[in-house]
Amino acid sequence: MRSVVILLTLIVGFVVVTGVAEGGSRADVALSQVSGPAKVAAGGSFKQKVSLKNRSRTKARSVKVTVRLGAAGSTPTGKSIGFARVRKIPGQGFRRLKLKVGLPETTPPGTYRLTACVAPGKQKNDCRTGKPLEVIDRSSWALIEAAEAAGKLSRGKALLYELYALDGDRRLPRPFRGPGVSPAGVIFADLLSAYPTLTAVEQAALLPFTLQPRYRQSAWAPRGQRGNTRGISLARTGEAGISAEAPPSCLGVETIQGAWKGVEAKNAWFWIRPGRPGARARAKSLAREFDRNIWPKLTGAFRSVTDTEGAACDPAGDSKLDIYLTAPGSADLQGSDGLTAGVVWQSNCGPVSSFIMIPETANRSVLAHEFMHAVQFRYKACERQPTWVEGTANWAMDFVYPRDQYEHLWKYGIVHPFSSMIASDSTAGYQTWPFWYSLRKKETVAGIVRVFDALADKDFAGALETGPSDGLTAAWKRFAMQRWNQIPVGTPGFPEARSFKDSAWDRFAVKPAKLKKDIRLGGADSRDFELLTSTRAPLSTFYNDVKIVDAKVKHVTFANAGRGGQGAVVQAFIHLANGTWRHEDWSARPSVVFCRDKPDQNVVRLIVATSNASPRGSALGIVKHKLTAKNACDLPSTYSGPINGTATYDQGALGTGNHVNASWTGTINLIRIPGGTGYPAFYKVESPGGGTMPGGGTMSYQVEGRLNSCDLIGQENIDLSELGAFPIAVLNVNAGEPPRYGLTIPMPNGPLDFKVTLSNCADPLDNGPLGWSPQIGVPFAVSNGLLGETTPVAADGRLKGSSTFVNGILPQTSSWELLPGG
Repeated sequence: MRSVVILLTLIVGFVVVTGVAEGGSRADVALSQVSGPAKVAAGGSFKQKVSLKNRSRTKARSVKVTVRLGAAGSTPTGKSIGFARVRKIPGQGFRRLKLKVGLPETTPPGTYRLTACVAPGKQKNDCRTGKPLEVIDRSSWALIEAAEAAGKLSRGKALLYELYALDGDRRLPRPFRGPGVSPAGVIFADLLSAYPTLTAVEQAALLPFTLQPRYRQSAWAPRGQRGNTRGISLARTGEAGISAEAPPSCLGVETIQGAWKGVEAKNAWFWIRPGRPGARARAKSLAREFDRNIWPKLTGAFRSVTDTEGAACDPAGDSKLDIYLTAPGSADLQGSDGLTAGVVWQSNCGPVSSFIMIPETANRSVLAHEFMHAVQFRYKACERQPTWVEGTANWAMDFVYPRDQYEHLWKYGIVHPFSSMIASDSTAGYQTWPFWYSLRKKETVAGIVRVFDALADKDFAGALETGPSDGLTAAWKRFAMQRWNQIPVGTPGFPEARSFKDSAWDRFAVKPAKLKKDIRLGGADSRDFELLTSTRAPLSTFYNDVKIVDAKVKHVTFANAGRGGQGAVVQAFIHLANGTWRHEDWSARPSVVFCRDKPDQNVVRLIVATSNASPRGSALGIVKHKLTAKNACDLPSTYSGPINGTATYDQGALGTGNHVNASWTGTINLIRIPGGTGYPAFYKVESPGGGTMPGGGTMSYQVEGRLNSCDLIGQENIDLSELGAFPIAVLNVNAGEPPRYGLTIPMPNGPLDFKVTLSNCADPLDNGPLGWSPQIGVPFAVSNGLLGETTPVAADGRLKGSSTFVNGILPQTSSWELLPGG
């Protein structure tokens, strides 16, 4: 588990800067310049240069400048990460200063911007944003992983160096010593998976890190009492490697007499260093917590934990878990709040037994986190990815102790929604606990259990997709709403009633980064605005917060540039002038139109959540949604939606004893015929490859019945774009309050070789295919608006209705629901 060594005052979301001018209330101090480095490591510090100018003639007695961090293009949030104070600035005077800025170790890698501000921070010259700042992961773990990826280190050597960093071992080469801490859970999970593939020399070098601290050959034994930890000979096993079928008897390791003293609990042994005042009392306190809360809650929800398989290396020779409490000031665990080590020779994928090490000073949430790792080792999993290894362990702290809120130290899972949930930096896995929290709220613990079980024969992406009962895409859409963590969540009509801020949930009130955009016409009739997103990394979301602040804006068109690609999702949280909110899924819509003259379309705020809901593949890329504002409403350029219909051929049409039923269902796309912008407007079926949609749509046509002493049945899928070959208007929209429309869609011919099948004929020679056309007696797939009949357009622009039409031969019914596009 990662150690959090930053002051809470430095834990922030994005970098923004706020400033306070004290004294001389009439002074107008402005920021004229901000400059700093181009790259900084997470957890590092640097100097930020700031230039101030007093634009007034009044002396400023005291000015405070603060700095905040924000994602590139987004609004900075959170507390300041650096500040400085200037005592006096004379009227019309200048001051230059350097602020010491410290980046939290938990800052995910990415591109950011630093913003410096002075009070009141609301005027244009109060704040200034610097050039892009690239935050990089320079932790030992990241440096070692990068060296392995570049082919400079073998997997075994990389794991050894990562364990050196975790243990504070001086044998770690200097080039791999970096700031921050190491993800112990990920390191031991990787060791478990990789161990069988390593050379005998590498296995021998790594084995000391998998031995309990009571043994002299353990890398975790007390300093000064360790034996040879540079590698244990595998020859003692009588074989070149170690396997689950022939486990060694601890490789001849030697117990350090008197180094550890046990405190026995119902389900575990807590081992302490003798002679330490208060250590035994601390062990007993943690043991009570373990037996009362941690063990029953986690083993009740997941699998139980046993140490039977590790009895050969178990200090008590029983099935109880062994938990070691290291003394304060110990050189061990320099890179983590704790660790859980699996017994590598039992199975490369698990299940395996394990032991835990935590400091004496560790709180009960840390113990819950580490015990969750022990639970994870009870599952077979060949891909132990940080997202679930560290993410569910952080979630487990809340599951066991919902009021401790220790998991709140990892806030970037909400604050940095644009970061990939499956990123591989040293802190990414810990930050994912909000997703697992969301999954548990929807699925109870069963959703997480399904993921753990599926890891036995699936990769992590496949296992994650099996967790949510309604699918990962639906779960990610839900999470994107909850992660917004503010209004409209909980408002009437919004799909999500709770989010992390609520007292019924986690009382976690942080907010995500967003890109703000105010919509004004500025005297023009029409104006386009660009809504930029992040690169849409796998399992990420970017928020655009749009406010329409100009009453002259009457027409708003949103052009969706985020369609296409596996996992592409676009959702909208729509705030109307009447105070109501609603949610819409725009993922498949090319464009959306609002006419603000209509109460149910009078949008004043629009939050667009653009997501990549897939755990597979690379980033989908940056998209630029376009929002067009006009001073007058316009008619949509497209309509699309489902159509359905039936027709009955009775004996009056087919002769005595005959009857056939026809039915059809499909989706049709209509495009406006050029020729003016007002009423009346005419639309035709879209041709293939034309316009903004892929074609005119498709229709499934079925026919079934009895004909000439034979059973008749047939089915065919029909490409409706054949209707778009000619500029024939099938939809007309006319002026009115409300506007009215007529919709008459011809029945397509269907394929020329469309045949139905005759069977069970009185004369067997009649069995077989029979030519058929959907147009036989059915001239229209949808019939509305003939002979002057028209239907009102709904308030939201929707064209929805049904009709019954008798063409003199066959009774026919049809229904439709078309939505306006761009």
